[in-house]
Amino acid sequence: QLAPSVFRSSHRQPVLPPDLDLNGWPAPLLRLIWWAADRFVVDRHVRPWLDPALRARGLPVATRVFRDWIHSEALNLALFPDWFGDPQPDWPAATRVVGFPLFDGEREPVLSEATERFLGEGEAPILVTAGTENRDAYGFFHTAVEAADRIGARTVLATRYPKQLPSRSAAHRAVDFEPFRALLPRCAAIVHHGGVGTTSQGLRAGIPQLVHPHGFDQADNGDRLRRLGVGRVVIPDRFSPQTVADALGSLVTDPDVARACAACADRIASEDGIARAADLLEACLPGRGETSPARETGRTGPP
Repeated sequence: QLAPSVFRSSHRQPVLPPDLDLNGWPAPLLRLIWWAADRFVVDRHVRPWLDPALRARGLPVATRVFRDWIHSEALNLALFPDWFGDPQPDWPAATRVVGFPLFDGEREPVLSEATERFLGEGEAPILVTAGTENRDAYGFFHTAVEAADRIGARTVLATRYPKQLPSRSAAHRAVDFEPFRALLPRCAAIVHHGGVGTTSQGLRAGIPQLVHPHGFDQADNGDRLRRLGVGRVVIPDRFSPQTVADALGSLVTDPDVARACAACADRIASEDGIARAADLLEACLPGRGETSPARETGRTGPP
């Protein structure tokens, strides 16, 4: 599982989009909400095609797909560190928290000559990205560029769909791809959608993050950055040039944020989520036993 929000818990609820924190709500009400979400949304749309596929293979049909079926009784890899997503007592049994699966390809990441030139021409820019497949982010990029102009910052605008970018000055460079491992440590901050992949890259680089969540795990990831002291969340309804400018200005000048970012980067540097995950997967092979300690949890009662 890529992000903590996929694990339900009666001890710590995920923050839901755009920024709804259910922690503190009465437990019976939360159980009713999750049951309704399963019954009328998830199972209603997933089971009509999932159940026939399971029956065809002689397997039992799925129930409570998101709560139960997506988890394994043998091994659940939680692909994030425990300081980002702290395991709860009622997470599925056989869950192992291994760290972020950070991977940039086999070769050493190298920036393009044009981007190297841009970086060398002024102060560290702010990276702005709306996610790999977002094709409808004109408003997001337009607001981010105007906010950067208001605080006198340069930007790198990362998107595979440049038609959604606004007109801009030489202070703003558009790229379709640059390896984040090489680019992010040379940026002052990152503005993004809150996906866990981009979130983890920002934590490794040790830079502040401004999250603009829309769905899925994004709001919960943003909340976790906020709790770590390395980021802020600005929901879509409040994503205006001045609000973003104010948030960015405070993030890049706050020494407490800088210290928290550096601490997270140090933590990630000492972890190897891919190697840990590989060890656990190999331990599942016949005749193999687990070769290194695992972080286990055991469900005490379903939410």
